[in-house]
Amino acid sequence: MLKRKKGHFLVTKTQRTKLLSDKPDWLNSTQLLFNQVIEFYVDIYNQYPELASVPSHEIYSTIEPITVKTKTRENVPSPLPYNCPMVFRRAAIKKALGMFKSWQTSYESWKNKCDLKTKKALQKGKKAKLPRPPLLPRKFNSPVTLYKGMYKEDIGGSIILKLWTGKSWAWVKHKYQDYKLSSEWV
Repeated sequence: MLKRKKGHFLVTKTQRTKLLSDKPDWLNSTQLLFNQVIEFYVDIYNQYPELASVPSHEIYSTIEPITVKTKTRENVPSPLPYNCPMVFRRAAIKKALGMFKSWQTSYESWKNKCDLKTKKALQKGKKAKLPRPPLLPRKFNSPVTLYKGMYKEDIGGSIILKLWTGKSWAWVKHKYQDYKLSSEWV
């Protein structure tokens, strides 16, 4: 944990480590499931584009009633077909929102360019040659984002991760190799 010193900025440093796993197929199936959930939510944003303009602090309370069944909410318009923990699902929701907003921005830019080209072509009395529109991604290959609740007991050298086995979720202990930080870093 980094500690703030009076009069100093709190600085963070990302440390890349190599995960040593006895269950690489479980890591792969977790990543595959993560990308399937992202694909599902990108499709939801495509069906309900107004959700992309919801403030970020309200995104879960607006999209989960559409996709997540609960005891009090059994009928949802587009139920999520995958069994996954809340933090895993929410990481996928954020990633899908980012991808959809990126596509939306590209699409708006494309429309503006097409309008300009069409106007210029009309002024010259010619037919406008327009570029292809950007497409929503159809294949996803994002690394899994593991928020607190998907990992525990990171004691330096080993960590316990929650992974999808293909049938259920399991806690699996992994070792990792990292480089030593100087004593300045806590």
